[in-house]
Amino acid sequence: IGNTYYLRLFSQNANNYMSFDFCVQDVPAPQVNDECVNAILITSQPFGTTCGASVSANTTGATSSSFNPSCASTDNNDDIWYSFTANSASIILRFSNGVQTTTGAIASLGYALYLSPCPASTTSFSCSSDIGFGNGYKIIEGLTIGNTYYLRLFSQNANNYIRFDFCVQDVPALPVNDEC
Repeated sequence: IGNTYYLRLFSQNANNYMSFDFCVQDVPAPQVNDECVNAILITSQPFGTTCGASVSANTTGATSSSFNPSCASTDNNDDIWYSFTANSASIILRFSNGVQTTTGAIASLGYALYLSPCPASTTSFSCSSDIGFGNGYKIIEGLTIGNTYYLRLFSQNANNYIRFDFCVQDVPALPVNDEC
């Protein structure tokens, strides 16, 4: 910050003249929950077909946390963190309105779920580099009620910042007549 930089713009190949407009924009500072140690505590919601109270999230300015998720490449590095306590053995991670903040195009969201404390390796409890474009959901099973989990949400590709809404929903326990 404060340094002067020189930007050189050029076209490919000889005599390939161009006319264009450009601008330089500042990327905002990372969110407070850019690292796991500053994960924002959220509360799981009751089961439903949509989120009753979505969390608005944005990876703009986010940086790469230590250890890439086990399901993602090194380009999936614009991540933000949340934590929650499991109220059910299965949850649904829902997201909607996923849009790239740099282009306005529909965005893809990935996640990694870790059992507390913050991860010290790539090993995750559950992980997917893509749970949908613009909207989607993932059912995650095998949680232990009362345990704290850390949710890492990330965009595809380096500096592919996205904004989206999401929630974590409890899945009801199996009914008593689930088996014969």
